Amino acid sequence: QSNSLTLGYMDGDRIVALSMGHVKHWYTGTEYCIDELCVDRRMQARGIGSAFLGAIEAYLAEKKISQIFLQTDRNVPAYAFYAHRGFIELPDHVSFARQVNG
Repeated sequence: QSNSLTLGYMDGDRIVALSMGHVKHWYTGTEYCIDELCVDRRMQARGIGSAFLGAIEAYLAEKKISQIFLQTDRNVPAYAFYAHRGFIELPDHVSFARQVNG
């Protein structure tokens, strides 16, 4: 897809974190919508996730992308990770889902 954006974080010659998403032009500005962000389980709790987010933000600022959008569940460790790093819940955002019967 032409608007896809995948970024990796290296430790030497090995990728230890990955962000996959897309760039979206929205009424509030251009945003990076993260579909998946992961850190190698063996490398977690070492500050790599925070450093990676910092690197992502620096890259986005260079590209004039003004915000990051992502979704997660409240009952998973990622929720506290993002909240601790300044991400906020959007009060007017609603996510919908529907089961497909087939």
